Amino acid sequence: MAQYKAKPVTVHASKWLQHGDHAKVERWPSTDSKHHPSEGSLYTVRGTVRVHSGDWVIRGVYGDYSVCPGDQFHSHYYPIGTHTEITGDG
Repeated sequence: MAQYKAKPVTVHASKWLQHGDHAKVERWPSTDSKHHPSEGSLYTVRGTVRVHSGDWVIRGVYGDYSVCPGDQFHSHYYPIGTHTEITGDG
């Protein structure tokens, strides 16, 4: 089996902490008693996904949106203008 490496891409991202932080994140439509006010929803090409406080909202190269958990974001992305890997919340 051949090996492949992902091409480097530039994305736009912002950390979501609460409602009002990102225009694309809406309130989670839930009547569930476990619903937490720091949860939101984001429409993606894969359907509606839940956004938790601390997650990153990413706009990809084709304008599509996705969510990356806060603890995984910095293992995949680093700020433009730096060449070193960053850890933690940046």
